[in-house]
Amino acid sequence: MQEMTIQDAGRKLLARMLTGLAVHVAIGRGDGAWQTPPANPTTGTALINEIARRQATIVGYVEPSTKEEATVELPGELYYKASVAPTKYLHISTTFGFGEAADEDVREIALFFNTVAAAGVAAGKRYLLPAEVANGGDCWGVLYQKPDPRPGTKQATENFVFPL
Repeated sequence: MQEMTIQDAGRKLLARMLTGLAVHVAIGRGDGAWQTPPANPTTGTALINEIARRQATIVGYVEPSTKEEATVELPGELYYKASVAPTKYLHISTTFGFGEAADEDVREIALFFNTVAAAGVAAGKRYLLPAEVANGGDCWGVLYQKPDPRPGTKQATENFVFPL
């Protein structure tokens, strides 16, 4: 069977479709016994030990940029700037507030589309504990990392850019 090559227009279509869905960034404790993080899974559907999740505040388009023009900077000297027009790069970001996940070591992060809050959770609540989630939704990506301590005295912003 021959494989078809997805065109840039198709990638932009996918980006437009994804920007219309609810997105949550979930953080977790992972396995406290990890000396070094294991390889990121490719079949993950949930975090190993979820702390909480927060609805993304930015789900939009970006394009590669220079450092001088960048609105998003990622490790490895990767620079992107926001774009009003759809691109094949999807930017997802949220900021966990003061006291959220306080005194926790974050070892895993995941993105979920279509999370459903449990019955009785206030409509529009952006920060959800595991007990407040009826359906975790569709897991888009998982990242295992070295422990990232979260003192209750600072905010923590999570930024991701996905080339589609």
